[in-house]
Amino acid sequence: EGDVLAIAAALAPTIAAELTATRADLEGLVASTVRPERRALSVDEFAAVWGVSASTVRRAIDDRRLPAMRLTVGGSIRIPASACGLVGLKPTRGRISVAPLSQHWYGLVVLGGMSRSVRDSALLLDVISGSTPVDRWSVPPPREPFAAVAAREPGTLRIAWSTKCVTPGVDTDPEITAATEQVARALVRLGHRVHRTAPRWPVATDAFLPQFYGGMAAEAGQVEHPERLEPRTRQTARLARWATPRVVERAIRRGDRVAAAVDARLLTDADVFLLPTMPKLPPPVGLLDGMDAVRAQVATLPYVANTVLTNVSGHPALALPAGLSASGLPIGVQLIARRGEEGLLLAIAAQIEASRPDFWPGVATP
Repeated sequence: EGDVLAIAAALAPTIAAELTATRADLEGLVASTVRPERRALSVDEFAAVWGVSASTVRRAIDDRRLPAMRLTVGGSIRIPASACGLVGLKPTRGRISVAPLSQHWYGLVVLGGMSRSVRDSALLLDVISGSTPVDRWSVPPPREPFAAVAAREPGTLRIAWSTKCVTPGVDTDPEITAATEQVARALVRLGHRVHRTAPRWPVATDAFLPQFYGGMAAEAGQVEHPERLEPRTRQTARLARWATPRVVERAIRRGDRVAAAVDARLLTDADVFLLPTMPKLPPPVGLLDGMDAVRAQVATLPYVANTVLTNVSGHPALALPAGLSASGLPIGVQLIARRGEEGLLLAIAAQIEASRPDFWPGVATP
C-alpha cells in the first residue's frame, strides 16, 4: 500500500497493455507533478492531486505517451489541453468518484484527463470512472467501454456550432473563429447535419462564484500547511467569507436550472454543440504576475469565458486540437453533449482526429 503503480495496471490489467505504461513511467510522471519535499503518491492520492502546469503535463505525455489525470474547477482540463494541442475531457459530474469526499468544491470540481489522442482519453476514462455510495453525484455506468464506443463510427449527428462567446463582452479572436469554422466544415464532409447558431447562453456566474469561493475556502481550510499557500490563494480564501453553506446550496440549485437551460437551448435541436475552448489565443507566461486575487480573476476572464458553463451545469465537454495560429500557437475547440454522453463525444472526436490529422499539432513527432 502506498506504492506508485501504473494506473492502468492497478485498475484495469487489460488496458495496461494498451497504454504500455510501466511502473517506472508512472513513478517519473508522479515525481514531476508533485512538490519535491513530498513522498511519492499512491494511485488514489495521485487521482486527487490538483495538477500542474500545462508544460509539465505536455512534457510527461510526450516523453512517456501516457495520459495525464487532472482536476477542473472551471476549465483546468480543457484550457491547458487546448493551449498545448492535446485532447482534454471533462466528464459528466459524478462520472468519476471524488471519494472519500462526498463532493468537491460543491460540484464544480470533476476529475478527468489529457492525452495525445482520443483513444488514450477513452482508455483513461474507462480506467478511472465509477462512483461510490459516498458520492453526492453519480451517473449510471456506461453500457460498454468508452474505448469501444470511441472506436465506432457515431452515425449521422445533429451538430450545432457557434463562435459567439458564452460570456458577454468577450469577442472571439478571428483566428479562433476561422479554426472553429474549419472543424465545422470537416464535420459536414463527414456527413453530419451541421448548422451555425447564435445561442442565448445561460448565465452561470451567479451559480459559479458562490461555489468557487466556497470551495476555495473549504479547500484552504483542509490543507496541512495553509501558510504555504500562494498569497493570492490565501487572499481569495479570505474574500470567501460571504460564501456561507446556505449561499452555496442556493447556488447549487441555481446550477441545476443552468443545466436545464443548457439542455433546452443548446441540446434540444442538436446532439453535440461545437464552440471554441478559449475565445483568445494562449497568453504569454507571467500574465498574472504581481496581481491580487480580484485583478487576476478579471485578467483570466477572457480565457475561461467558454469553459465555466459546463462545470456549473455538469455536462461533459471534450477539447480537441484545431490546428495552429499564424504565430504557431495551438488552437482548440470543444464539444458538449448531454449529461452521461461522454461516449458520443469521444466517438465524434475520434472521427475528426482520423479525418483531419493536420488539426493535431506535432502529430508526426516520433
